[in-house]
Amino acid sequence: MLLRILKSNTLFSILLIPVIGILFWMHSFRSPALLDIKMANGAMPLYYLVYNFMKGWEFWQVLIAFFLVLINSFIVAQLGSMFLFLKKRSYLPGIIYLITVSSLQALHSLLPVHLATLLILISIYFIFDTYHKPVEITFTFNASFFLALASLVYLPALVLFPLVWIAIFVLQKSENWRLLIIDRKSTRLN
Repeated sequence: MLLRILKSNTLFSILLIPVIGILFWMHSFRSPALLDIKMANGAMPLYYLVYNFMKGWEFWQVLIAFFLVLINSFIVAQLGSMFLFLKKRSYLPGIIYLITVSSLQALHSLLPVHLATLLILISIYFIFDTYHKPVEITFTFNASFFLALASLVYLPALVLFPLVWIAIFVLQKSENWRLLIIDRKSTRLN
């Protein structure tokens, strides 16, 4: 019965995501701990800019991290239903993401992973949205741009750059080889 409630597409399942998140993050809201900078493995200059700005505001770091995880879980749920990964529209992938990320107390702070995940999910949206689009160059550029921003926040996001070129080959049914040349020329010019 619980699985049927979680798999449903009702207002209750939408409201369940923030309620579950608040239950998991309640302890961190009551006693926020300052992030140990050693936990931010792979952090890049854009993250350090945010970290130095938020230094000393432990509660706001936890609150912003909570909202980032909440937004990420909604995006995961929307990606699953928008591109028909699941037969029926459901918020279950978002709930699973939220429970997975929120179950570790060490992730209850503003980490570079939370920011990079948001940017990577936006990039994945643009990659999937290129499927059979006539003007796929702008979608490819947007996906590359958000992956580049994610790599400015979190270094291991660089591993995902080949995803853009693989997506052009897999998702585009037309033999549009010009997209790869445009992408390569634009990366050489920069």
